[in-house]
Amino acid sequence: MFRFFNASGRFGKTQVFAVLMIFANLLVAGSETIGRREVASMLKTLDSELENREVYISRRRTSIDSLKNVLKCSSISSDDRLSTLLMLGDMYNAYNTDSAVSIYDKGASLARDLKQDSVAVRFELRRLTYLPLLAFISQAEDELSRIDFRSLPKGLQEEYFDAARQMYFYIAAYYVNYPDVYDRYMAKSHDAQKSLIGHLEGGSPRYGRILLL
Repeated sequence: MFRFFNASGRFGKTQVFAVLMIFANLLVAGSETIGRREVASMLKTLDSELENREVYISRRRTSIDSLKNVLKCSSISSDDRLSTLLMLGDMYNAYNTDSAVSIYDKGASLARDLKQDSVAVRFELRRLTYLPLLAFISQAEDELSRIDFRSLPKGLQEEYFDAARQMYFYIAAYYVNYPDVYDRYMAKSHDAQKSLIGHLEGGSPRYGRILLL
């Protein structure tokens, strides 16, 4: 289910972009493949979000506050601190993208200081996934290009291609009125998706979900 609201319960810049991105891609798909039923379904989803935003925001705030309290504990181990930062970033990423990117950046820096390079890459992949939503397109592409997926362990290779798939999709949405550029980034997104599928276990739930995207 899509989440579009910021901490105040109003649409923020990132949330507005997410809404526009979805409908832009509906338009690009063309009237032959996108009918009234699909559009009505999208509008119903948005209506549901409007109706449930206060409950969603309250629960999200409670979870975020709990994780922040954990991070304030001086006795927390380095590994637990990194795990908590990752969870906090994930709590923020569909709620407040600016904060999510900031948290991922802190996690990556801490992991590098602790010489936990694989953990740092995990934070960096999360960060670059969402940078395009803040209009940092070139930075996102540069960060992805600096990561050699061949040097990553298998689990992180999956995360690499998943991050690339989403990042290129978000970038493509900026160029919906420029078909050549849009198609180029969507092709990159699809290529990353194919690579991701090649790293997943056939028949697994995630394999099935990715095939439907």
